[in-house]
Amino acid sequence: MKPAVLAVLAVMLVVLGGVAVVVNRPDSPEPAAVREYVWSVSTDDVIRLAIELPDADQRLAWKRDDGVWYFDQPDGPEVDPRRWGNGIPLLVSGPAAKRPIATDVDAEQLKSFGLVSPTMLVDLELADATSIEIDVGDATLDRLAYYIRLRDSPNVYTVPESWYGVLERLVLEPPYPSPN
Repeated sequence: MKPAVLAVLAVMLVVLGGVAVVVNRPDSPEPAAVREYVWSVSTDDVIRLAIELPDADQRLAWKRDDGVWYFDQPDGPEVDPRRWGNGIPLLVSGPAAKRPIATDVDAEQLKSFGLVSPTMLVDLELADATSIEIDVGDATLDRLAYYIRLRDSPNVYTVPESWYGVLERLVLEPPYPSPN
């Protein structure tokens, strides 16, 4: 073959290869869905946290003063920073939810989610003197999440079981400072 024919064939091969690569390229992945937050505040804005477990008849509260968390009782001790750290304020600053489970719920729906008699009540006081009141209802059937809503909201979400478990443990096993 003549060198000119070989050159044309080589160019055609390169062009066809490039077209094949472009045509067979996988589609770009869909961008991750933006997660909705049940509420969202800065961790620095939370100055008081109260958690009540009505079924266990237990309630504890904590307050932040100059960046340090204390048990909210007269001369309350400082919380154990190894159990508290930045994790607890982060958890209460607002859990993410995949989507609302129900909107504009009525009393019957609230009952079906366990939100008429919540298993946990969480109250947050913010630095601007506002508050956030949260009701946590029953676990989902698969026990991987709990139903949750802001007390004045008609929307119900789910939060992971681990979120509930950490807050429940704060009340059942309080993070008192070690005797050392």
